[in-house]
Amino acid sequence: MQGVSYFPTRRSVVCMLVLSLILTAQLPAAAEVKPGDFITAESAAMVKDLVSPGEYWRVVNGMSMRIVPTERIDWPYKEATEKYSSQVRLAPNRLS
Repeated sequence: MQGVSYFPTRRSVVCMLVLSLILTAQLPAAAEVKPGDFITAESAAMVKDLVSPGEYWRVVNGMSMRIVPTERIDWPYKEATEKYSSQVRLAPNRLS
């Protein structure tokens, strides 16, 4: 096959670059919230992608949020669940 080049042309490189810039610009930005932030209706957009639509509506309509550091929450009944799990049986209809 003569005349076939496996190297991208300048035009195709520019097109790929422009396409990648467009796609990158349309990606949602990472959340900019950090511990200590106080979210109100004016700053609700900061948490829009982090909370449920109902919580977002509440913030937009007057609820405020104070952002706190994440922490591990232990499951209070884990030991009992593991201890008695062998005794659990499902009903034949598997609903109760």
